[in-house]
Amino acid sequence: NYYTARVDLVIEVGGKVYLVDHKSTQRIESRTSRAYSTSGQLLAYRWLGTAYGDRFGGVMLNLIQAGDLIKFERPMLEPAPALIAKFPKLVDYAEKQIAALDAANLPPSEWPAIPTEHTCFTRYGACDARELCRWGRSL
Repeated sequence: NYYTARVDLVIEVGGKVYLVDHKSTQRIESRTSRAYSTSGQLLAYRWLGTAYGDRFGGVMLNLIQAGDLIKFERPMLEPAPALIAKFPKLVDYAEKQIAALDAANLPPSEWPAIPTEHTCFTRYGACDARELCRWGRSL
């Protein structure tokens, strides 16, 4: 298994170790940190943080609001103990799906799509492959 993400910052405060991830946004709202609480990237950080044992304080976001009014907030993530407990199984499941698709000798353009209003358009805009999915290989 490969792990390619990296933690932005590791700090120790009051004997507790926190993993900090920097995120920028146009506007910091209460739902901003909630959305990241179930992010696969940050679930991985929380799972990896358990290596610190009782010293692990959790994952903290360093939210940076861009635009006319620059603002910073450093919220902790909402608890997600069930997702963290099964995180290794989630990764294993995804790797098995990719291996099965590879074994089918299909090009990625023939892999199943998951078209939803959440995958085709994210808070960052349209998926880079949206037009390819809509029109096929002829682009």
